This record gives sequence, structure tokens and C-alpha cells, in this order.
Amino acid sequence: MKLYVLLVCYLCLLYILPITWVMKIIFAIPAFVLTYIARTTPCEEHVDLDKKAVLITGCDTGIGHELTKRLDSLGFRVFAGCLFQDGPGACQLRQQCSENVKILQLDVTNEEQVATAFKKVQEQLQDSGENLWGLVNNAAVNGMGEVEWVSVDAFKTVAEVNLWGTLRVTKAFLPLIRKSKGRIVMMSSMCGLVSFPCTAPYSVSKYAIEAVSDALRCEMFKWGVNVCIIEPGNYAGATRFFQRSTVETFMKNVWESMSERVRQDYGREYFDTIVKHLCGFSETGSSDLSPVMRDLTDALTSVSPRERYFPAPFSWKFIVSFFLYFPASITDIVFKISSHWFNLGITINHHNGTSKSNGKV
Repeated sequence: MKLYVLLVCYLCLLYILPITWVMKIIFAIPAFVLTYIARTTPCEEHVDLDKKAVLITGCDTGIGHELTKRLDSLGFRVFAGCLFQDGPGACQLRQQCSENVKILQLDVTNEEQVATAFKKVQEQLQDSGENLWGLVNNAAVNGMGEVEWVSVDAFKTVAEVNLWGTLRVTKAFLPLIRKSKGRIVMMSSMCGLVSFPCTAPYSVSKYAIEAVSDALRCEMFKWGVNVCIIEPGNYAGATRFFQRSTVETFMKNVWESMSERVRQDYGREYFDTIVKHLCGFSETGSSDLSPVMRDLTDALTSVSPRERYFPAPFSWKFIVSFFLYFPASITDIVFKISSHWFNLGITINHHNGTSKSNGKV
């Protein structure tokens, strides 16, 4: 907060100084650069972890699984919500973690399971004298495919977990978080910042998470609660989101749910090319979750956590920034060029209102 006050004072001083606007802009740039560096550097001052507990959803695999082990090593009491409390992921946590980790059966789409989990957490906290300091909304599923291909029900299925599940858990546990003046961590994605072709089902839910988080962050100021958003890049190598088998299974269901007319208009060859491209994307993702773990840990333990964290390689940060800050008239050129580059174009038959392959797919 002091940093922002100093920045505002400095900019006000520049505004009233009798110098040209060009000079004002030149002098303002270093201030913004220094502020960015300060805000993106992890804070060395941390909260006292004594008597603090954290609830994490989606701990069967991936980020939630690794975060459970990470927080356990730091001394947190961890309530690890798993879709399958007796599944291989939950069993692995029981074997590798200390007694501070409690496995919960938690399907975030199930009201009854969320209510039961809340009751168990509340009882455990009362018995131990601890407080629920953090809630990490990590549970999520993927969805992919062109908008015309994916059924409305498939869109709803993704949103039921990623959006409504997050809201359901957050609303249930907010009273405990408010009591401790703790942290709510929302797992978004770079797809919550930029929607790429074939990511609409997933991006819709993550854009919504961004909106909910921004509103909730401001609403929680009066309670002393911090709301942080994590926007990871492509970590397909460490999660099941873009594993080849996952992509192929999902896209098989997409093809089967498409109407006969849409299948004929796009053609199987074009569809298979898209699937191949998506599978290729799955093989480029990082398998090193350490940047994500670092930012999640900072969000939960820093005295002054950031509002947003973007753990991603520089290449993805550059790509996302390009699409965020340049006008669509420029960024769309990239997709038009890539469409021809990957031979993904189709020719519209205006006589019968259908489409056919141009022979280049």
C-alpha cells in the first residue's frame, strides 16, 4: 500500500510541474517500471504459520496434489479435497504427507459433499484451536473444441466445476476465512486472460473466475481478507489437462455430439487436423511446477500478497501480453496467417449454405 501511495504522490507531482507532457511521460516510465519490479518480487516478510490451516480443492493430481505436499512441508494443517478420497492420488498423499494432512471427499459440484466437508473442517478446527487461513480453489476440468462443435451441455459441464463449483466452495467457507482475516486463492489461467481458438469452453469459465475474483477482492477489503488470482501458463506436462489421451477422449465425444450437418460441413480431415494440433500443444507444456508452487506459497504466506500471479515462461508472458494489449485488428492477423500456415482453411459453398474442404487440409 505504501508503494502505491508513493507512486500516486510522485505522479501528482509530475502533473503539477511546469514541464511538457513528453517530459512527464518520460519521468513517469521509471516509476511504473520500479513499481512493477517491486510488485513481482516475492515478499521476504511472511505471516506466522502457527495454528493456520488451508483447504485445497482438486488434490487428486496436478497442482492441488503438489501444493498439498508443499504446504505440509511448511507446517500448515492441510485439508486436501479429493474427488476420490480412496483413489490413487489420495492414497499417495496419505503415504507421503504427515498427519497434518486430512483427506476430504469433495466433489465441488455436489452441494451435500461441500456441506459435509465444511462440517468436518469446522469440527477439526474447533478441536485443534486452529483457524482456516486459506482456501485454494484449484479443482477444474478442461474443455476444448471450436464453438460450433461443442454442445451447450459440454459448456455447462465445464462451468459446473470451474465456475459454479468454485463459487459453491467459496461461499460455504467464507465465514471461516473472514474470521481469520485470511486468504482466498483462485486458480485461473492464461486462458482467463486471452481466449485462443478451440479454448472457448475452458476460457468461458476462467474469464468468469477473473470477474468473480475481482469483485470478491474489493468486497473483502472491509474484512481484511486478501483474494489472489493465479494465472498459470501451459503446464500440460505436469497436469492431465492436455495429456494426449485426455484430448483424444474429449474430442471423440465432441465429434459424436456434433450434428450430422456440422460434421459434413467441416469434414473429418479438418477435425482430425485440429485434434492433432491440440495434442501437439499438450507436448509443449512444462512439467516443472515450481513457479506455480512459488506463487501459490507467496499468495498464502506473504504479508503483502499480490492481486495476480502469472507463473509462466517468458515466451508465454510475451504471447499473452501481445494479445492483451494490441488491438484485435492486429492480433487477428496472427490467427489468419496461422490458419493458412497450418492449412486449416475451408471454402464456403454459398449455393447450398454448407462448407467443404478446400483440398488443402
